[in-house]
Amino acid sequence: MLRKLGMMLGVAAAAIFLVSGCGGGGNPVRGTVRVRDGEVVRQGTVQFISNQATASGRIREDGSYQLSGAGEADGAPPGTYTVVFLGTQIGGGYDSPDEPIQEVIHPKYADAATSPIQVEVPAGGAVHDFELDPPE
Repeated sequence: MLRKLGMMLGVAAAAIFLVSGCGGGGNPVRGTVRVRDGEVVRQGTVQFISNQATASGRIREDGSYQLSGAGEADGAPPGTYTVVFLGTQIGGGYDSPDEPIQEVIHPKYADAATSPIQVEVPAGGAVHDFELDPPE
């Protein structure tokens, strides 16, 4: 009897896990980040921000990113997001503290209140490539 009850609870838990989307965003989102002159942005973080969720992804050396919400590369829930870009400056870092800090992209993209970029994440995921203004 206990074995049968345990088995039924296990099946119910597995069903809830599958229906809930594994607790993450469930919609893969990836893309590339470039400056308008065509140069890829080689570092930083992309954040998708909405009233319901936030997902982020590290910008890799080749300019690509993949979003994560609750888990590794699980994407974002469907919805409309404001997109911000953080940590894209070069110079002045741990390895080169004497180098002046240089903006790679316009600072307006670093704050959800000033970022002009809004995107839609549909069920099933999306590819969002960004071409950003350079600093003034």
